[in-house]
Amino acid sequence: MPARVELLLRSDGRLVHLTADTTPDPDLPPVVMTEADALAAARRHAGVPAPEESTAGLVAEEVDGEWRPVWSVELIASGTRRLVRIDAADAEPITVVERPHHTP
Repeated sequence: MPARVELLLRSDGRLVHLTADTTPDPDLPPVVMTEADALAAARRHAGVPAPEESTAGLVAEEVDGEWRPVWSVELIASGTRRLVRIDAADAEPITVVERPHHTP
């Protein structure tokens, strides 16, 4: 049973809002990038050739009113965390966001 979950978190990490519902999976175009491709593309788009840490996850996301497969990539280097979203169906970058990175 597919489910959609939406979370709203405060900057301190506390949960503010949670909704969940069951809906059919959206039709998505085929994925043309592997995780390794997505990590390499994210490093190029963010200008981070050798991150200290990196992770990637494949998600379905609504982009400009259309459901798309999207690689969500996190790169950490030099005290900065970069969040890069790449369309997994056409290998085009969607966004690059930079934030300070604080180690626990």
